[in-house]
Amino acid sequence: MPTRVLGWRWHRPGKSPASARPHNAFLKALLSSHFKWPNRKRLLVSHITEDYARELRSMTGQGFKVWTTDDSASVCERHGVKATVLTMPQAIEAAANCEVDFVVNFPEHPSKESPDYYKLRRTATDYALPVISNERVAIMLAQSLCKHKSISELDVQLYDYYHSLY
Repeated sequence: MPTRVLGWRWHRPGKSPASARPHNAFLKALLSSHFKWPNRKRLLVSHITEDYARELRSMTGQGFKVWTTDDSASVCERHGVKATVLTMPQAIEAAANCEVDFVVNFPEHPSKESPDYYKLRRTATDYALPVISNERVAIMLAQSLCKHKSISELDVQLYDYYHSLY
């Protein structure tokens, strides 16, 4: 049974549509938690899902360079994502050298997961690289970065503006 799709709603004349607001708010919240805007547009993905690979395709269309480990290369290839394939030691080294803007890795249960995935996440964290380990957050980030191409597109207001809303 098809679901009903709601159309665009405009907040005010001349303002952004209501569907862009969640992405705007998401990016503002992420940036307030010391997430750095990916200016170099390079990300490292490892152990990803089919749903996230679909979002990666739109990110590569926006100019993002994707580096992937062996395990995710076939998923990326299936969805038409051009990616540079790295071995796990190369991926860990790339994270240690901060050659990417952020790392996306979806962990499994510790008893099923290879220790290399933990080492990749830990290395990225040790070198202050953001690690996205939740699929829903990663998909929302991909969609948000595709909607807002630069940090200047976020309509950031002075603190007094937000305080006056209450």
